[in-house]
This record gives sequence, C-alpha cells and structure tokens, in this order.
Amino acid sequence: MPKYILLALLSLVYSTIYSQSSLYSNTFETSIADWTLYGDVAPNTWIRNTCAGNGPSTSGTNALYITKGGTVAGCGATGTEQYAYDNSPSGTRSTIIATSFVANCVTTIDVQFDYKIDGAAGQDYLEFVYSTNG
Repeated sequence: MPKYILLALLSLVYSTIYSQSSLYSNTFETSIADWTLYGDVAPNTWIRNTCAGNGPSTSGTNALYITKGGTVAGCGATGTEQYAYDNSPSGTRSTIIATSFVANCVTTIDVQFDYKIDGAAGQDYLEFVYSTNG
C-alpha cells in the first residue's frame, strides 16, 4: 500500500512541475484591443480583417495584417480592407503593432505564430522583438 501512495504522490509532483500554461494567446477573431499601433501609419497601417486569410495552426477567418486602404469597402484592389501595401518614400519607415504581458514567473518562453510576408525581398520583413525589462 505505501508503494502505491508514493507512486501517486510522485506522479502528482511530476505533472505539477512540468505542466505548461499559456501566458498569452490571440486568434484575432474577436478583437485587437490589447494591441497598440506605433510608427508611420501612412500610407500603410495594421488592421484586423479577413482579406489576408488566417494561418494553418488555428481555425478562423481573421488575421492581423498591413493594408494601404482604399476607397470602397472590401478586399478588392480599391478596398478599404485590402491585403496590399504602397511603397514608402525612400528611407526607413516602420509601422509597428505590439502587445505586452508579464512573464516574470517563467524561465523559458515558446513563441508560436503564423505569418505571411508579401513584399520586396531584402526590404520588407517581419521582426519579432521581446523585452525582459518591460
């Protein structure tokens, strides 16, 4: 009997120590209210909509993407939600969207996200940045 109790306690301790939890998750299906927009917002800006599709890891229809906007509603070539961008004037311009969460209690963070980049090679890119001091 003591062996079974010890085995049960060890199993409980093992599962508690090595459990995983999610610090942050967003599928962009309901809101981007916890994200903040920075930088140059013209001619391109970040929006949440359906024109870019959604990545393969999570079901849904919305995505967070850059648009140059347009004059009529929709995803077409003149659509206000189109998945397209205008070239910026010469120089470096950045449009940044960011969110934050507290991760003081963890020592290892695993980041997963789907992304799709359509732009000029060597000029348009995604940069993932994190901070350990806020």
